[in-house]
Amino acid sequence: MSYNLINQFKKDNKITPKGILFIFMLFVIVVQSAIIIYSNLFELEHHLGFDASSAYLQAVEIWRCKSLVPSTFALTTTLGLDSPTPLAALFYGITGNIFLGFGIANIILDVVIAVIFYNLLKEFKLSAFEIALGFIFLLCPFMTPDHFIDNNLSYFAMVLGEQGSYSVKIITMLLLLWVVVQLEHRNNKALQAGSENVSHNNIKLYISIVFATLFSMLTAISSGIYVAITILVPCVFYYVFKIIYKNSLKVLKDYGFIFTMAQLVLTFACKAISGHIFVFQSKESSMVLTGIYEFWHNIGSLIMGYLQLLCGISIETTTSLFSFRGIIQILSIGFILFILILMVISVKRIIKEIKQKDIDFTEIIPYTIILVNIAIFIFSYTLYDGYFFEYRYLIIVYLMQIVICLKAINKLSDEHIFKALITFAISFVLLCESVGLFRLYHEKTIDSDTLVPLLEEVDTLDVPIAYVWGTTSAQMQIDARNFRIMDLNLVYRTLTDDTYQRSNRWGDYLYYDENSQWTGRTVLITTLDDLTTLPEFIVNKYTFVNNYGDYLIYVSEINPFDLTAFDNNCTKNINFMYSEGVDIGWAELDSNGYLVADDTVSGNIMNMTLPGVEKGTYSVTINYSSDDNNSDTYFEICNLADDSVIAKASATAYNETTIDNIEVNDTSDLIIKCFKKDGYSLILKNVHINRK
Repeated sequence: MSYNLINQFKKDNKITPKGILFIFMLFVIVVQSAIIIYSNLFELEHHLGFDASSAYLQAVEIWRCKSLVPSTFALTTTLGLDSPTPLAALFYGITGNIFLGFGIANIILDVVIAVIFYNLLKEFKLSAFEIALGFIFLLCPFMTPDHFIDNNLSYFAMVLGEQGSYSVKIITMLLLLWVVVQLEHRNNKALQAGSENVSHNNIKLYISIVFATLFSMLTAISSGIYVAITILVPCVFYYVFKIIYKNSLKVLKDYGFIFTMAQLVLTFACKAISGHIFVFQSKESSMVLTGIYEFWHNIGSLIMGYLQLLCGISIETTTSLFSFRGIIQILSIGFILFILILMVISVKRIIKEIKQKDIDFTEIIPYTIILVNIAIFIFSYTLYDGYFFEYRYLIIVYLMQIVICLKAINKLSDEHIFKALITFAISFVLLCESVGLFRLYHEKTIDSDTLVPLLEEVDTLDVPIAYVWGTTSAQMQIDARNFRIMDLNLVYRTLTDDTYQRSNRWGDYLYYDENSQWTGRTVLITTLDDLTTLPEFIVNKYTFVNNYGDYLIYVSEINPFDLTAFDNNCTKNINFMYSEGVDIGWAELDSNGYLVADDTVSGNIMNMTLPGVEKGTYSVTINYSSDDNNSDTYFEICNLADDSVIAKASATAYNETTIDNIEVNDTSDLIIKCFKKDGYSLILKNVHINRK
């Protein structure tokens, strides 16, 4: 098949209407490509949010630690290896700019996707005309307007730009599919005999098998069996259908089936390796089936998710019909209708060809992938926040719809005006959508006018760490995570879950969890409403510096925060009476955060849990004060599993008790207990745990 572009433009040395349409399609592709390149190079820093900022931060930590799985970063649903993140880390090291580094990585992977997609469409025997239209489908940057600056999971953010979480997964899926289709055609001796260059095709096949296998291994190690579920399992069903169609078990000897099964086995092996080496379980390990109460809701959310993926619906009922966004949304709905029309035409044709036994059976593969994926999403619970379908899961469904639509157009006669009309209509609609969505994307950015000067002032305060506390504002939770990547000069720890005792440990760095890592000067960023929710013994240590918008900056000469009950990575742990894992019962904390037990209190007044203490020798120092000689106060260190006493010591008149040479023979949960009698008061201040 020839792909000489000149033949698309001229006939008898004259430009044909089809040639004019083809030139218009190339123009659309150029515009879309320019939008994608510009957005990746110049827009990323203005569109942050939960997932994007975490991906950028992981790339920074990879470069800092010179490790693909840095110990300083808390993972999310994957290891992040099957994403632009590792490549972005390299370009960050070269350029010193994480946004530019990530943008370059995205563009490179976009080119790889385009090359594989082109070869896949060629393998489906499509002409240059249909392939050009396919690229217009592929390159339309569907930028879901509802999530430009919070948690962007749109087609653009997942595949073409921003964090690009699915770009390598899409490469893997397309590679696997391309190999299966090539192997299917290789099995067809008639097609093989008609090949122009068998030797060349063989080399291309072998190269694609190698890369498909390598990428499949990478995604399995990083993300588990997701790609296997979405591509390989549907391919198994395809061969089941083929056995029924051919009425022969000889199909099981097909190269494609053998390749598919080998990749499935390899996927599960790589997932096991990942769990063993990295002690990591990908998210699909915790997938659950849809219950009866959520079943119909799940189906409805699936439909809405598809509309949201292609920007055909808004979250809130506030978009005016004749507003700019409203018009873009209507265009999206029109595009979806075009897809449905072409799908219906294609299904009717496929049914007819199956009945006539006149079909290249590989055309069934895209339908099988769509059906199996939809079945999986219907029967597995995939709602986000109980309402929204994770529409990024439907990206592969959309890509298979592209193939089906192109085959439908391919089968239409060039003389049929409907072919030219629907091709032009789709191209024009997607051109308008591309430009319109980019305009909306460009106009809605993070509040740099407030955040940039705020962070610049924090940089002048000579601190290594800033704590961000905010539970009343969803926007502050978003901005808090953006701080981390907007300002790489210091560490920003977000205090979450309505408690000042813990920090975010989901897609975040892990610096300064333990108080002993930094006891000096710190910054607190909060709002006036949130400040009132912090305890007095935290607030009274901070002094107001300045405000930017609703955000207030405070500075303290000491670090009052301790965000972990115990950290094995530290040779010294400092625990306060308000640290995580401390139970003080009915006792109270004073303005210094000390536990105060008056003369009426007796018994076990404090329990401090130390989770996962590794094997080793430790010493524990308890600091306190009392109006008595403390002769009746004592401390026990016990194994939490069986409450057996490992060490015990009485209080002293020096207001400090040290228990030395505590032997921990295996990783254990320990608990430090304090006992007192009534008749005297006792103030517990803090506990120091040292590893020898």
